[in-house]
Amino acid sequence: MKRFLLSITILFLTLFCHAQELRIVKDNINCSYGIKDKNGNWVIQPIYTLIQQYNSGCFLVKDIPGDGILSPTGKWIVECKYDRIGTARPFWQLLSEHDVYRENSTFDKDFFLFGFLGERKMLLNSRGETLYDLSIHDRLEFDGNAHMRIIKPNTKTTAYLDTAGNIMFDDFHGEILLFGKRDFSLQGDEIRHHSDIMIGNVRLINRMGDTLLNEQFDQARLVGEDRIHFIRDSKFGIMDTSGKVHVAPNYRRSITIASREYSKTSWVVYNDSNKAGLMKKDGTIILEPKYDKLTFETGISDINHLWLAQKDGLTGVIDAEGKVLVPIEYENVRVVFDRRSSKGIIRTNFIVRKNQKFAYLFQDGPTVPKEWYDEIIPIVERRYGSGQRPILGHIVKRDGKYGVLNADGTVFLESNYDQMMKKGRYQNPCFFIRGLEVNEVSFEKDQIKQTAYTPFLKLKNKIIYFDSISYMLAELSANGSEIVSLNSLNINSDFYGNMYIAENSRSRPIVVYNWRTKKKLPLKNLQGITHESKDRYTIFTRNSHYGVVDENGKLIVDTLYSAIQIQRPYIWAAKQINENYTKWILLDSEGRKVVANLFDSPFDIDSGDELVTQKNKTGLLDTKTFRWKIRPDYPCLFQVAHGFYYMANVSNKKGVLRANGTILIRPVYDSLFLLTSNCASNHICGDKYDYEMRWVAYRGTTEILVDQNGNEVRSVARIRDFKKSLLFEDTLLLNQAIKFKNFPSLDYSPSLHFLRGLTPEQIRRKRAAMWVNPVLKEIVFDSIVARQQVPKGGQILGRTLVWAKGQNTTLELQAIRDCDCARSGSLKSTAGLTNSLISVGKNFVSIGANWQLTGGQVWGGYGYFNQQSSSANSFLNFVYQKGKAVPVELKDIFPSDSILMQEFVIALQKRDDLKLDCSSLEMMIELIDGKFSLSESGVHLYLNQQSTNVYGISQPVKLLIPRENLSKHSESSWIVPILTSI
Repeated sequence: MKRFLLSITILFLTLFCHAQELRIVKDNINCSYGIKDKNGNWVIQPIYTLIQQYNSGCFLVKDIPGDGILSPTGKWIVECKYDRIGTARPFWQLLSEHDVYRENSTFDKDFFLFGFLGERKMLLNSRGETLYDLSIHDRLEFDGNAHMRIIKPNTKTTAYLDTAGNIMFDDFHGEILLFGKRDFSLQGDEIRHHSDIMIGNVRLINRMGDTLLNEQFDQARLVGEDRIHFIRDSKFGIMDTSGKVHVAPNYRRSITIASREYSKTSWVVYNDSNKAGLMKKDGTIILEPKYDKLTFETGISDINHLWLAQKDGLTGVIDAEGKVLVPIEYENVRVVFDRRSSKGIIRTNFIVRKNQKFAYLFQDGPTVPKEWYDEIIPIVERRYGSGQRPILGHIVKRDGKYGVLNADGTVFLESNYDQMMKKGRYQNPCFFIRGLEVNEVSFEKDQIKQTAYTPFLKLKNKIIYFDSISYMLAELSANGSEIVSLNSLNINSDFYGNMYIAENSRSRPIVVYNWRTKKKLPLKNLQGITHESKDRYTIFTRNSHYGVVDENGKLIVDTLYSAIQIQRPYIWAAKQINENYTKWILLDSEGRKVVANLFDSPFDIDSGDELVTQKNKTGLLDTKTFRWKIRPDYPCLFQVAHGFYYMANVSNKKGVLRANGTILIRPVYDSLFLLTSNCASNHICGDKYDYEMRWVAYRGTTEILVDQNGNEVRSVARIRDFKKSLLFEDTLLLNQAIKFKNFPSLDYSPSLHFLRGLTPEQIRRKRAAMWVNPVLKEIVFDSIVARQQVPKGGQILGRTLVWAKGQNTTLELQAIRDCDCARSGSLKSTAGLTNSLISVGKNFVSIGANWQLTGGQVWGGYGYFNQQSSSANSFLNFVYQKGKAVPVELKDIFPSDSILMQEFVIALQKRDDLKLDCSSLEMMIELIDGKFSLSESGVHLYLNQQSTNVYGISQPVKLLIPRENLSKHSESSWIVPILTSI
């Protein structure tokens, strides 16, 4: 047998290695599956509905007649004849398309499958042989590595066989427990659900089904190496497998034979009169059955195991050896656990009740209580975990007064407090109250802490108490002599610096006290207060009028304003001019005006130069000296780069200013936008920095290029050359680390894969060298720019912006509208199309374009939206023919649909790595949708398809129609010389 199993293991390892050389291939034309070897030869022809691979290396094959199994070498193990195939062990799992990087699981030397046919299932081995015929309802379970148990619920019988197919016994009455490593097991009517207990006519058998003992049990369970725990006639006993009785079945047990044992040494047993006693596990009776009830109480760590004994309605405590620890004379006994910090151990103690009075007893102390209480509430460790938890102390009540005991029963607080109140959900910590005296008691590990609360602020029928950390609000009785309730105050919502909101209600004005001076603020109609700075507070009335008071409640700014912002030592106050118009006044810490000007919005004081607006006109303000560097004369003014500001005047003429207010570009242009720069708004560009900028300006229909010094270039050819250098990156202007370009780019990465490690100059030369045909370069430039129109009026480049219809506006409002649009795109990279250079030759070029969709915006009653193509991706293809560069489409190369379909089929059949969704050829041609690119190798078609990689990213499938195939067709052969540059 061992030699056979070893040979099986070697066989599987060999097959597993061979499996790495086979792969599943889909015939995407006929939507069928086959298998190829590493050389591309068909091992299994593609005639099957589906083929999937298991992690073992075997293949599941689905065909019209049924399912079958192939070995890792492509040999048939099971012919395709079953309704379905299932694995008899969980180690085999079908791999999905996304499991290509998952290591194959180590699979067991036993190889078994189920072949399903109707209501039957065949147990098959690794050679495809049928070992056993099962009903679909039968349950098979492996017993170790060499045997199997089959339970048949319909016939209530069991079969047992080895993995070679040899049947040990069949149609055995009832069920059997798995043998495991034993040579014996139990057989009976049934196995209790989810357990190892056999029920009904239980007997001991060997692996051949022979009876080993002339004994039969009502219930039984195997324990350890040779013990049988059994029940016969409701009595519990223990016997070994030789038949020797260790515990005679004289008593009933209170727990099932499978339960976790209550005690390490003893059990509760019952006699025929249903009286409880205590038995050692060896069968010795510790306590004769005479009690009404014995309940097990477990302790912690090293304490004894205890039993609560009940007799004639009274309760006591007995240990595992039968010693009486608490006499059976109490109405109730509660076991508690006392942590003795001095010894680091936990002791078992007891709270007893007699005549409705409570006392505290110690396991190692007197059994007669000295002190009786009306109530004892033990406080336990909540964090200690489940089960019994050590006590931290006790709350006691006697004669209507409250006190506290330590965990060992000694007095911590005498019972002379009038009230006890919980601080939170639990009774730890809690408050002990005597008159108006408040003490917090906190029960902690190894100690109890007492904290006295002192009166903090006395109000009408209220007192605020403070313990140096937290505040408590006490509601007093009508005569003020006792505390009715005690609640925590929220320091974030009730306290604001020196201020305390004594009465906070939405239905009436708040009452505010200065808790340092103990005085009420002489302010009326207040709705709220906020602590804005160390000594300044914002207040607001029920009519939403805002003001400022100091820390003593003195009114600094009257409640005349619609909003307040405090920036120490300044105060911003908002004045509502009308429904849509608010002005901000800058005040000092005493409420005096700092500057006479009113601003449209507040700004950060002493934050350097800030753009500030007055009466819808913007300027540049020194926020420390409050002096204008650029006067607020412009409807539009914003920073385009550090130290440079785009502006539009009231005539809506555009220009650029320096930070000192001097003019860089005169405001004479109808539109102006930053085209390119090697510095951005968050980087310094000054006189010592070698910066370059270019603006595109329009005066009427004339396009002008303006540099950072205000110099103009009006030559159409020179402007075109500069834009071409930006598109093709033939200029070194943007090679600095800081750069900005508001113009289309061409990504060379699809066609150049060797640029890593080169300098910017070397990269530029490599790119430039690709364009051997300047005519093709010109048409690529014109096509990209045409698809990505340069906007006029200052809008962001890369979007075609169409203004929604609106009312006629003044030039000033038009300037504001244009300004918003220009600002939104002033320092953003090119949006819209992403252009990629797919391939370029002497007489052809292919460009790929992907749209980046963005939503529209609405501003000031005027809206714009993005006009964009509906195609997710597309290609531009151009050829140089007869001295001209012309665009070419797929129908120009394949005028005949039949020729295109013929070549498409050939190209698709060469891509045996693809598993496309099943569809007709006509549908696949539609999915191409005219998308193709050119290369020296031929024409590449792009088939839109669902997720084609392991990350689920949708990518088109690229198929090649080679030159030699193109040359076979008269209608397509014209493209071949162009691709080969002949």
